[in-house]
Amino acid sequence: MTGRPRSFDESEVLEKAMALFWSQGYEATALSELTEAMGIGRQSLYDTFGDKHSLFTRALTHYLETTLNEAAQTLEAIETPSGKIREWLSHAVLGLCIGGAEPRGCFALNTVVERCPGDESIAGVMKSHHGKMMTLLCGILSAGQETGEFRRDYAPKDLTTMVLSCSAGLVVTSKLQPPPEVGEKAVEMLLAFLKG
Repeated sequence: MTGRPRSFDESEVLEKAMALFWSQGYEATALSELTEAMGIGRQSLYDTFGDKHSLFTRALTHYLETTLNEAAQTLEAIETPSGKIREWLSHAVLGLCIGGAEPRGCFALNTVVERCPGDESIAGVMKSHHGKMMTLLCGILSAGQETGEFRRDYAPKDLTTMVLSCSAGLVVTSKLQPPPEVGEKAVEMLLAFLKG
């Protein structure tokens, strides 16, 4: 005997869960809020996604994969390494990760602050994502060194660490909603350093 077919779109309700976790964080989000936001019953949530932690992991993984794929596609369309890095940093400055009138910051960075350390499985997910970002940006910075756009007195990996740290800082401070020119100046200063 087979169960009743699902009466909801799994990816659609996952997006709704992601939005709630993004706004409130893991600890502050109750199961009752999740089922209400997702429009499904508690048993359906358990049957489809497992417990709250499993749902959070699915939502976070969905966010990470989606945003990294979108970033890679955007950067692929830009011709120069310096243009790619400018776009990466400008994305942080413009607050594209805020996702609405209320500054939410970046779901990934919010998660690092709230869950890491302490949650080994989530820390593993975030370390894997960080490695993928390192690989993406390190390739761009290495190419920029080869073309003479970026300085060569630092290893590409070291420059990548700096770019990721700076972009994370810009994303976090974007929650304070500073004037755009503050972030824009930070981008220009970082690019000037990269160019030597």
